[in-house]
Amino acid sequence: MTPEAEKARNILAESRRQQQALLHMKERLRELREQAVLSGGMQDGGAGGGGGTVESRVERLTIKALDLQREIAEMETNENALLKAIQQAVAQIQDEREKMILQYRYLEREKMPWMKLQERVYASRCTCMRLHEKALLSFAKTFYWEEQHQSA
Repeated sequence: MTPEAEKARNILAESRRQQQALLHMKERLRELREQAVLSGGMQDGGAGGGGGTVESRVERLTIKALDLQREIAEMETNENALLKAIQQAVAQIQDEREKMILQYRYLEREKMPWMKLQERVYASRCTCMRLHEKALLSFAKTFYWEEQHQSA
């Protein structure tokens, strides 16, 4: 793989990792909120663990949830800007099969396995791999995130 294609793949893979991290953080936030609600329903001396009053446990859980919510909001802002730039770059690619490959491998919620991707683009494994590298190079030519955000 060429250095340009490798760089493009790393950008796309990092965006995917950030999306997955956001999903995990949102799940953790949901769990914290649920624990706070359940703890609020307990009576003092109940099986809450961690010591202190129910109110202090609810307060600690609420503070954790608020901190996590702020972190999620900040991360979402950054990820949304990056994702928008990626989608714009992919939209500029002329070859539809290249677009499909990038969409299915990097932009969908679940990364499509190569075997299934081959079927979708009607190509052999070897052709699919060549198209993937070509797609990464096409993406690299149209993606301007770093130049736009170096000073940020």
